[in-house]
Amino acid sequence: MSSTFKLLEIHAKEKLGDSVPPEWRAYKWKRFPENGNNEMIYQEMTGVVAPDVTRGKRKGEPNWRKEDKSTRRAVVITVEEHKIWCEEWEKKTGLCHHCVGDGEVFKSWPRDGGAVAVECPRCHGTGKKPNMIMVE
Repeated sequence: MSSTFKLLEIHAKEKLGDSVPPEWRAYKWKRFPENGNNEMIYQEMTGVVAPDVTRGKRKGEPNWRKEDKSTRRAVVITVEEHKIWCEEWEKKTGLCHHCVGDGEVFKSWPRDGGAVAVECPRCHGTGKKPNMIMVE
């Protein structure tokens, strides 16, 4: 899961509050407007409670086919709202919001292999919130 999606899911759960159980997971992310313009105004996250796959190569991943439809919820998050929320999340956790504390961010997905990650350019791989005050 990308760090952007991870943080949006945390934000969505927080915004939905008690209307979703802790097991709620996002499975769909839509950016708006969808008119070919790259400037996103808001995004919509949709999620449900789904049990984990118990056997096979997907063991431990959500089994979306067995979702609990009564837990399906969608939430809209504006770009500006998420930016402010990320700043607050950083203050609260002390982690870099760009990599969500992992120290790495997604770079590419080559045709012949799995995902390739690189050192987070914002925190330089520490995973900690960068000190934004420059001392001369």
